[in-house]
Amino acid sequence: MKVCDDPKPITITVAGCTLSEIKSFKYLGALFNLEASCARLIKALVWPIVTYGLKTWTLNKELCENVEAFEMQCYRRAMRMSYVEHVTNEKVLQRVSSGFQA
Repeated sequence: MKVCDDPKPITITVAGCTLSEIKSFKYLGALFNLEASCARLIKALVWPIVTYGLKTWTLNKELCENVEAFEMQCYRRAMRMSYVEHVTNEKVLQRVSSGFQA
């Protein structure tokens, strides 16, 4: 499954076998399809990697700010927000929780 604006099909071949495109898949208990919000993809696919080994981290103010900044950057990119818009982090989180509605 690909998630992008380009409608052209992608051909992927592994060990001589061409993979077929799918319309949806289940991952970590969540069903993803072409209409799935990017916030769900970020939470299911990105956060497990970002927070790997979290129990061994020494959390200080700088690390917490860096993780929060990365989170906001992910959401802003997922919503295709321009940095010129000057949208506060609170508004970004509101849009994420409401399904990316403007």
